[in-house]
Amino acid sequence: MKVVDIKIKELNSIQREAFSNAVKENQELNLSYRVVEDDNLVEIGVDGKRTVLRQSRFKTVKLNIVNRTFILGK
Repeated sequence: MKVVDIKIKELNSIQREAFSNAVKENQELNLSYRVVEDDNLVEIGVDGKRTVLRQSRFKTVKLNIVNRTFILGK
């Protein structure tokens, strides 16, 4: 098993890239996708139209973490 140290900045960058890739794939396949915005579950259609489906079951929380390192193992 290879252990990799990843800083929060890098982890956020990886997450943003994965999300943008998923959105691009959905658009290419003419699929809608769902995201949580302002504690609501929102469906974003192929044409970009946003529809609020319902309130999310879980609240979104912003974490303020300074100088933390995460270790990911495979």
